[in-house]
Amino acid sequence: MIAVCFTACSWSSDLDARFSCPDSRCPAGYTCLDGRCEPDLPEPGPAPAWWDPAWQNRSRLRIHNRSEQIALAGLPVVLRFELAELEIVGVDELELAYHDGTQWTRLPAYWVYQERFADGLWFRLPADIPPHSADDGVFIYAGNPNAPPYLGDGISVWEQHDYFDDLGPSWATEGDVSLIGNSVRLGPGGVLRGLQVWPVDHAVDVALVAPAWPQGLSIGFQRSADFEDSAPLARWTHQGVGFVPEIEIATAQEPRWTADATIVADDRVELGVDRLAGGVRFWLRSEVATERALAGDYLEPLQIRVANAGTTAFDLAQLRVRRTMNPLPLVMRAELEPQP
Repeated sequence: MIAVCFTACSWSSDLDARFSCPDSRCPAGYTCLDGRCEPDLPEPGPAPAWWDPAWQNRSRLRIHNRSEQIALAGLPVVLRFELAELEIVGVDELELAYHDGTQWTRLPAYWVYQERFADGLWFRLPADIPPHSADDGVFIYAGNPNAPPYLGDGISVWEQHDYFDDLGPSWATEGDVSLIGNSVRLGPGGVLRGLQVWPVDHAVDVALVAPAWPQGLSIGFQRSADFEDSAPLARWTHQGVGFVPEIEIATAQEPRWTADATIVADDRVELGVDRLAGGVRFWLRSEVATERALAGDYLEPLQIRVANAGTTAFDLAQLRVRRTMNPLPLVMRAELEPQP
């Protein structure tokens, strides 16, 4: 639900230095969206005619580019919701379609399921969105018992997607690392690092599984060409009782930074790290957990590193690399609309 409020916002120190609205209150002409006061945009235009009568209902999406930059076509974005909100029980019963003003196009998407938490539907922007504008052309169609095959291939959304049926030439290992089923198991002292280095405006998302989380687990961007556990780094670590975001550039202007620990009671968790020129964004369960601005731009490409400095093993079930920007466009879903 969009909240419109009428008093001044507080100044935020987050990555894009926008006004924040922790109390959901904004000045006239602004709306509180995802914790930030954003300029009001025009209402969506008339909805296009129904795409395919085989689908029983649909929801219109508004993709809001809150940045000063163009959100380029192909950028992955996420909508968080539960399938039950569409009156369906499986992802095979939905379809993502885009209307460009003239014709409809099916869009590939990737569903990230999360037990007990809102799931994430990731897809790429079908067209550029100018700064501080919105695209209202994407629709979720649902309720078709004879739906065509779901377009859910990960590589159609991500820059790199590893299910880990094998490690392949893009990875190097050190210590206790093995393939168990479709996961990489990192025992005590095990390290997995990518041989490709990624520039800023890229992110890594992982699914981790463990009966108990080992202290010393870490995952994120780190260094560029070796196994050393030292700065520069931007990563999640497990310290003491919970997962902790950590940044260390190792300069006098950029001291080591950590946030509060988050306790994860489940044996599976989704974590993500976005590297931006001027800061880092940390994701937990397909939702931004915290973000931190740097003292200045840091542009060195870094490798992806997953390590276990603890005493028990954990499994890396999936790893996904995507492009990102600051702030990431916000995807909002309108109410369910039945077929006329």
